[in-house]
This record gives sequence, structure tokens and C-alpha cells, in this order.
Amino acid sequence: MNSYLGHFRKASSYRLVKRLWRRFPWLEEYYLWDGERIAYSFSPPRPALRISQQKAQFCSRLPGHILVAQMGRWWELWGSYPENLLPKGWRRFPASRLPTVRDILWESGLPVAWIRETGRRVTGISERALVRRWPGTSDQRSLSSLLVSTA
Repeated sequence: MNSYLGHFRKASSYRLVKRLWRRFPWLEEYYLWDGERIAYSFSPPRPALRISQQKAQFCSRLPGHILVAQMGRWWELWGSYPENLLPKGWRRFPASRLPTVRDILWESGLPVAWIRETGRRVTGISERALVRRWPGTSDQRSLSSLLVSTA
């Protein structure tokens, strides 16, 4: 991306790049543009010694998101979300329940981020990285119907 912008800069095409950003707003999710340079907006978190440090890093980078994090063969929900969103005891669940949880989260319209283990062990724990992010919808009607149906 920086290579393209370097060519654009030589051609004095500030307005072209600005139009690209307007036409493809999803670029803002992955890149930061200061008018001259591009940088990834979500670089990998610093190596952590404890899972609580990883959790804090992801929660601070993705405020308001429900974080679905892989913990070996299990998945955990991090962050805040409505109490009645999932059945009790589903804060940690096996991979076999992942399709069900995914569907419930999708229906809720809340922002969700999926965090997977990369397979590397930089410190004593597995490294985790953001693999997918969904910004959610503002359709609260679907959320209220979901909360009623699972209560």
C-alpha cells in the first residue's frame, strides 16, 4: 500500500487518494492514513507473559467488542456483553458450539472480534492474533428479540 501511495505522491494525487478513502471506507479499518503515509491500524500486540495481559491488550484495542478468543480446544468470550445474550455457563465453550455461538452473535448485531492462536509461543503462552472483526449493526430490534428468546 505504501508503494502505491509513493507513486501517487509523485503524481501529486492527494485528491485521488482522498477519493479512494471515501469510496472504500473499509480501508480505515485496516490502515491509518495521515495524508502522506500508510500504516497498519492493528499491529500485533506485544508479547505477553500472561493471558490476562493479552486479554487487556485486545480489550483496550477493541472497546465495545465482544471478543471470541481461542484457548486451545476451547473458546472464551472476553469483554462486556448483555447478560442474557448466551445461556448461563457459555462464557467458555468447546469448539463444537462455535457455529451456534457465531450465529447468536451475528443475530445480536453487536460488534464481534475473533482472536485465534497463531501456533507460535513467543513467551510461555500461545500467541494470539485478531483474525476477523465484525463492526455489528445498529439494529437493536434483533438484539431485543434475541434477549427475549434466550431468557
